[in-house]
Amino acid sequence: MNNDKKPLTLSSTVAFPSQLDSFENKKKPEWGYQLALAIQNEWFYGYNVANQQVSKFFTQRNQLIERRMYAKGLQDMQQYIKQFKAEGDKSFLNLSSKPISIIPKLVDIVVNGMCDRGYSVRATAIDPASSDERLAYRKRIEDDQYAKDFIVAAQQKLGVDVGNLPIDQIPESKLELDLHMQLEYKQSMEISTELAIDEVFKENKFEDTIDKQITTDLTVCGLAWVKNKFYHDRGIVLEYVNPENKIQSYTDDPYFKDCFYHGEFKVVPISEVLIQYQWLNEPKNADKKAQLASSAVQWWDYHRITQDQQIKGTTNVLYFTYKTTRDRVKKIIDLDSGSKEIGEFTKDGNKKKDFRKYKTVTVAEEILMEGALVLGTDILLEWKVSENMSRPKSNKQKVIDQYIGVAPNKERGYIDSLVARMMPVEDKLNILELKAEQIIQKIQPDGFIIDPDAIAELDFGGGTVYSPQNIIDMFFQTGSIFARSFGANGDPMYSKPITELRTGDSLNKLQALRVERAGYLELMGDVIGLNKASDASNPDKDSLVGIQKLAALNSNLATRHILLAKKYIIKGSAEGVNYRIADLLKFSDLKEDFARKIGATAVMDLDAIKELHLFDFGIFIDLYLDIEERAKLEADLSVEIANGTLSFADKYKILSIPNFTYAVNYAAILRDKRMKEVEKAKMEQIQAQAQANSQSAQAAEGARQQTAQIIGQIEMQKQELVNQGLIQKEQI
Repeated sequence: MNNDKKPLTLSSTVAFPSQLDSFENKKKPEWGYQLALAIQNEWFYGYNVANQQVSKFFTQRNQLIERRMYAKGLQDMQQYIKQFKAEGDKSFLNLSSKPISIIPKLVDIVVNGMCDRGYSVRATAIDPASSDERLAYRKRIEDDQYAKDFIVAAQQKLGVDVGNLPIDQIPESKLELDLHMQLEYKQSMEISTELAIDEVFKENKFEDTIDKQITTDLTVCGLAWVKNKFYHDRGIVLEYVNPENKIQSYTDDPYFKDCFYHGEFKVVPISEVLIQYQWLNEPKNADKKAQLASSAVQWWDYHRITQDQQIKGTTNVLYFTYKTTRDRVKKIIDLDSGSKEIGEFTKDGNKKKDFRKYKTVTVAEEILMEGALVLGTDILLEWKVSENMSRPKSNKQKVIDQYIGVAPNKERGYIDSLVARMMPVEDKLNILELKAEQIIQKIQPDGFIIDPDAIAELDFGGGTVYSPQNIIDMFFQTGSIFARSFGANGDPMYSKPITELRTGDSLNKLQALRVERAGYLELMGDVIGLNKASDASNPDKDSLVGIQKLAALNSNLATRHILLAKKYIIKGSAEGVNYRIADLLKFSDLKEDFARKIGATAVMDLDAIKELHLFDFGIFIDLYLDIEERAKLEADLSVEIANGTLSFADKYKILSIPNFTYAVNYAAILRDKRMKEVEKAKMEQIQAQAQANSQSAQAAEGARQQTAQIIGQIEMQKQELVNQGLIQKEQI
């Protein structure tokens, strides 16, 4: 059999295998091969349109490539030159070969602004044990609230702190208690989970590479994909997925939650395929090996792939996952105590002598099958049940997809993006530039019409005779000429000797094009929601800073869907990592090293970290305050500090909270506490002043009485002296 001559044929009539087949049939390679053919023909079957093979995959791929070229300012200029409808060799037009693009600047503004918005991963334990512990802790704090007076009295009289929190940290209201539970209460397992997720993100350089790529894809392509997988030798891996190569089952859901298959098209070196799938090197598979070597050429010919995209020594492989179900039989035994014992029912396991009565229950659970097909051939490289499927602890029957994607502006199969909206306006701008360039090239210096007969008729009088050459020299040297309206014989002269020749109204045309260009630039901002204040390239000197920030905020609202889509992918990736941590700590040889990494960072008990797989967590993404939110919050806090209702330390405590709502609520609580302290200080000051006034009055009264007493004593002494003088006088 000569595989080099085997034609490549794809059919549009290949049907998907039945989902109702038994799991034993689904595991067979024949079933997987039929599924792979169905996926291949759904995406790669070519319809002949204008002598070109048009397939679903390459149509979507070319559309995304075109958007990326526009985003980098590298679109083909021939599409604009064709609109000039010039016949023959268009090189005579002498127009620019590179576009003057404004899209790259706008893309950088959006992408860099999004990447500057930091985030943190927050894990909350939601398993029953952790929830009970959280409720018990909250109940203890509520008891402290009700018994605060008793706790204060015990502290003052006995010197004993009987509360669960320091007295000054006991919440005074339900809102403050809720914030305390959200911001300050953390179980050790929650801290360990957050550290574990951060460690996996750092190992995969998520923030440095993948984060920027998904933001760019959401802006340029309108969708983004990330993949998470677990390998025994590599641990948890987060991979960026190029949207150009991604396929999935049809869905109207922008989050692709109901897709039953996903796949990636990859151009893989043949040597890598032979290393990864060693069975191809066996002598009995020599024909498949030869077919593998020739498959790429046939694929290129079928899809008319251009020479610059044909990479020698490679083949085209479709890696895909398929979500299906399998039945699990459970054996239920009623124990004498009234409880039930549930276990797996297996034929081999029930051969043992077990005289207890049992009944069986069949439970369907989701699973993922993985496969790999060499496109254009019958070589199914792989078909198996996925070895490491992540499942939420709350529902073990569900399986989590490896692929996490979102297309925020998806409608009936069409995926819109910011760049897609800008492309029509960009085309008009480039046509205007080419028109202006064409006008500039045709502009020539103004000339003159010289009538030799009229020059010969000129007579300056006085007997001076000038030749026509003398008159022309006079004109070019001085710009002026003396002439008569009548000739030498008295007949009128009907033509001017020298007349200026204007080549056309080119300047007015250029001015009109510039006005039109300014209108298109304004339209560019309107179609995507960005305005002049968003990049501050030419801010209005008369506008206040606050007005500019409000204008920039409006732009952020117009692109908020990109930020929310990015947040969704980060959250999904963090959840996938969280589910796979259980696999890493339970099955992988890397669990000791991973536990040491987290334990060394957290300085926590390693045994506690190793038990993370026993817990279930809810994952939340807290976006840091953006520029507008932080600026507004800082301004408000500065006013409160100036009024004395907040302290300098309170300001930075509030700004350290990533969630804007929590930060505002926390500021309100601190302000109320501060106001109560100020009121208390005022009351103490009033009481101290009243006490001082009372003491002053008492002192004044005492001094008055003492003065009166002294005066009375002096008067008595004076009277005694007078009396003594009278007595002496009488005696004398």
